[in-house]
Amino acid sequence: MRTNVSGPRNATARPNTAVLLRSAYLPAALLTGAATAALPAIIAVSLEHGASPAEAGVVTTAIAAGNMIATLPGGRAVARFGAGRMLPVSGGLIAAALLGILLAPGLPLLIVSMLALGAGSGVHTVARIAGLTDQLHPDRRAEVFSVLSAWLRVGMVAGPLLGAGAYALTGQVHSPVVAGLGLAVIAAVLHVADRQTGSSVDQKPRRTAPGLTGNRGEVLRVGAIHAAVTSRRHIKTILVPLIALSIGMDVGQVSLLTAVASVVGFGGIWLGIRLGRILGPVRCGTLSCAGISIGLIAMMLVSGPLWLSAVALGIEVATGLGAGFLSLLASRTAPAENRAPMIALFQLVSEASAVIGPAAVMGVVALWALPAGAAAGAVIGVAGTCLLIRGQARDTR
Repeated sequence: MRTNVSGPRNATARPNTAVLLRSAYLPAALLTGAATAALPAIIAVSLEHGASPAEAGVVTTAIAAGNMIATLPGGRAVARFGAGRMLPVSGGLIAAALLGILLAPGLPLLIVSMLALGAGSGVHTVARIAGLTDQLHPDRRAEVFSVLSAWLRVGMVAGPLLGAGAYALTGQVHSPVVAGLGLAVIAAVLHVADRQTGSSVDQKPRRTAPGLTGNRGEVLRVGAIHAAVTSRRHIKTILVPLIALSIGMDVGQVSLLTAVASVVGFGGIWLGIRLGRILGPVRCGTLSCAGISIGLIAMMLVSGPLWLSAVALGIEVATGLGAGFLSLLASRTAPAENRAPMIALFQLVSEASAVIGPAAVMGVVALWALPAGAAAGAVIGVAGTCLLIRGQARDTR
């Protein structure tokens, strides 16, 4: 018998945590950890194949390229075959890509494997969001997406640690990739087993409209919010270390600040879940957007490591408040008859903005100075906040 985590017939039921853990949280964390464990070693593998440092850096960008290339076709595949099939397929693609990285005899196959790694990640994201959206009652989506963001953060932290441990034990350059492959295989097996038991949180195939349907104005607004929020999050990730180094903090202090900020971010997610139950997820997301913008403005004014650290930690708390917010917006905006392709479109906007936004801000920094870059990031954040405030006509509680 198929087990819904929280179906529309029961608006008060809490999500089944065991089902969510097995079919959504844990596989997502494992696949994120697989990619982050392997990434540092991939540069070393590229150098082993004769790439220059610059070429090795370009090889790593193939992940983002594969993600963007596969996202829209992946959305169509999810709509046609169902997330129930595409989740294990995308997890298997990630595992196959990591195996290809291990066995690649030269740069061409290595680049193809990197593209496949990005493609698998992109399709898995779309399938995961679409599947959860179909199975969860609207009242429960905000909390589940926030908790999912926390698990993704666990994978981002644990993956590099596992890769570093594997290298420390073996001394082999490829060992972090092997560790990542192990995580990806476990995630794929979980998806396959979950599908066989019929208890997964994914949806069956549904008929889709021939084009991207929905309120065009709302789609454009939500797309712009995705662009602004994603750009700003990646901008602060780059600006905080740059400003820290510019005021005299050394690399060790910056690394420590980054680690502490990651831990503090979990507190922000916890606070966001609690506030979301009181204020509603839309208002909570607006507070997050405004908080990061204020933090970027404050970065232009502070001096000294202590004050900068305080601002950086505050920005991380604000980031946690909005964890899962973009997934919620996408799930609310995408029409049921064409949900996966619309979610894929929003995901593509986010992926592109993650590259374009920081690049534009770094151009501002090159022309003027670091404070000007922080100001540009704040402007982007204010634009996203204004779009959120203007569109707050309905709040999913």
